[in-house]
Amino acid sequence: MVRISGALALTIATHIFKRKDGKNVAEMMPRKIYLGSIFDPKNGEDIDEAQVVFFRHPKTYTGEDMVEMYGHGGIFVSEKILDAALKKGARFAERGEFTLRAFLNGKIDLTQAESVLDIIKAKNDEFLRISLKNQKGELQNRIINIKSKLISILAEIEVEIEYPDEDFNFVSEEKIKEIAIEVRDELKAILSTYKMGKFLREGFKIALLGPPNVGKSSIMNKLLTKNRVIVTPLPGTTRDLVGDWLTVGGMDVLLMDTAGLTETEDLIEKEGIKKTEEFAEQADLLFFVFDGTRPISPKIRKVAEVIAIKKNVKPVINKQDLPWEISPLDVEKIFGDKYVPTSALTGEGIEILKKIINDEVKKRLDIETETVISNYRHKECIEKAIEALSEAIENAQPPVDIMSINIRRATECLGNILGENVGDAVLEEIFSNFCVGK
Repeated sequence: MVRISGALALTIATHIFKRKDGKNVAEMMPRKIYLGSIFDPKNGEDIDEAQVVFFRHPKTYTGEDMVEMYGHGGIFVSEKILDAALKKGARFAERGEFTLRAFLNGKIDLTQAESVLDIIKAKNDEFLRISLKNQKGELQNRIINIKSKLISILAEIEVEIEYPDEDFNFVSEEKIKEIAIEVRDELKAILSTYKMGKFLREGFKIALLGPPNVGKSSIMNKLLTKNRVIVTPLPGTTRDLVGDWLTVGGMDVLLMDTAGLTETEDLIEKEGIKKTEEFAEQADLLFFVFDGTRPISPKIRKVAEVIAIKKNVKPVINKQDLPWEISPLDVEKIFGDKYVPTSALTGEGIEILKKIINDEVKKRLDIETETVISNYRHKECIEKAIEALSEAIENAQPPVDIMSINIRRATECLGNILGENVGDAVLEEIFSNFCVGK
């Protein structure tokens, strides 16, 4: 489908499309499909049979006149249709320009525009559901309602400032403080959803850590039920991050096999270990894998002890099918948690690992509110609004105009979430993440 938006959309269509019924293209009824042919405006030769629809502003996605052309598809034919439109005055859209125009023309607010990108990039059912709700105005309405409470306070304060000697029942400092606390608590509740929202947006990340040749790659292949990683008897086969996705409890889980933790002079292996450490910092869960046939080396013990303090780690002792030299009690002492015995050869323990993943995912899917944020920009604006309200609450005493400064600041922060008074740099940052055609 080729989409054209702007004042000249229908004019361009008249130069590259001819209706099968022979009637004037410019007289097409809005929202009605017409069959005909797209042709090259230079030589008049047909390019493709197509259906064309005209949408008249303002009842369109962008708020402008729009034309959509549905051809048979295929890269070559689609490029020729695009080329025909370009010859008659159209230009290629920038990233996210259709949605940007919808925002600039007041068809949607900025939260709804951002949710379009969230819908496109959704990795799981729950995040898609939340994104669709926000695209329909869930977050927008919640922020507008909160903001209206603050505007009501400001209106009362403004009356008191402008007419101090009039016999009005002015709002008390205590009442202002009460409303400010109520609004702040509501914003804190929304802010508390960010961690879960970010989790839903990015997926659940798991890293398999451990020394070389302990069976990390084999365990990963078993969890994925496919041979994703090359496995050999040689130590250090995996020298870089190797990842793949699996679905657990409706959530997309990124499982990452990592380079073996070891001292090495090999530059490639060093870089792999560096990447391993970086991913481990981001991961939601770590499986630290030991080889049951070998005792724990002092170097690996030190690394394991550091990781056990900082991260959510589950110890795994592999090669259950062979005689063990490792001390299971020693492993449990390091991590303060019961180990999982596995055999990548026989598949023993793999179902236990899957259950651990499933339980961890479930813990993070406990949604108590319909309004969930996953966008860092929204998080930052809400944090600033909470900070401003806290300052207003702490200074809830005459003169009230001092309080109004912070309440107005909080109102502006909430307005920024909706796209009020945001600069070009912010819009460019947001819409540069869109794909062309959205």
